[in-house]
Amino acid sequence: MQRRISILFAAATMATGLVVFTPAVRAEDDTKTTIEHKTTTDDRGVSASIKVDADRGADMLKFPAGFTTKDLGEDKDIRKELANATEEAVAHNHFDNLIGNFVDQDRNRMKEAKNSDVTALNEKIGEIRRDWKAKYGRDFDIDKETMVFNEQFAILQGEVADPNVAMANWPVPATMQMAAKPADERGTAVVAGAVQGDKGDINLERGRNVALVRVPASHGLPALTLSLIHELPDQWRIDLPNNITGEQLKSNLLTHLTHVASMKDKWPADENEAYRAVSHHIFMALYNVDMPSGSGDSSRDATGAGGTGTGASDTSSK
Repeated sequence: MQRRISILFAAATMATGLVVFTPAVRAEDDTKTTIEHKTTTDDRGVSASIKVDADRGADMLKFPAGFTTKDLGEDKDIRKELANATEEAVAHNHFDNLIGNFVDQDRNRMKEAKNSDVTALNEKIGEIRRDWKAKYGRDFDIDKETMVFNEQFAILQGEVADPNVAMANWPVPATMQMAAKPADERGTAVVAGAVQGDKGDINLERGRNVALVRVPASHGLPALTLSLIHELPDQWRIDLPNNITGEQLKSNLLTHLTHVASMKDKWPADENEAYRAVSHHIFMALYNVDMPSGSGDSSRDATGAGGTGTGASDTSSK
């Protein structure tokens, strides 16, 4: 069921601990904004509502055919990769480093974009970093990834069971809307039996370790599912749809960061929550996810960047 919801936030909610950038937002069910009043916490300061959201996110994660679930004990390293990608996206002249956080197939497809002109991107990054330090008294640097990417970010770990089937279902669609698209528009490794790019770059052989991460709906932005693959020597990397180019990624990122910068006066008071908001934008740019309807022009929120575009061969590592 695609039930549309409309939420009007009063100024008083900000005083209760709700951290949002948007005065109003309309969204589909899978883009429902998480409303969190941090009233009950455990000994680690984790609110009861976060735990509920984490459980809900975990329930929504499921590997497609070709994969099996397996507890790899890699939660911390996976969260560290989310932090790495976020930091690289908001660092001067690090667009090539950001691409380095992707799997072999994506890195090779985007290799020409690594040396492209990033002047406009650098200018926006500089603006964000200056305003960030002015507001929070620190550089943009996630030094506690488990505090930023906490229990709200559910993780499902597993491995490849059937490579031929897995390649037709990976990476998984980032949103329900993307899942509804025709198979040839989802950017999977294999489309209608045809390998997209070099088969040696896909890294989906039997036993390959993989993971899914559920980014919860928040800040007026939709929930996302990220796909990750483990590569040598010991690195989790993000797997993007195979129909996104490096130039498209750069354009998406500039659009999102431009909007984040323009809403600096509405950044959350809590720095960790602000990191989550910025990372949410970055992940949307990576996966070519459009903003929810109702977030355009004069009523845009601080994370709603409007409609945007979308997401190397090693020896097997598990």
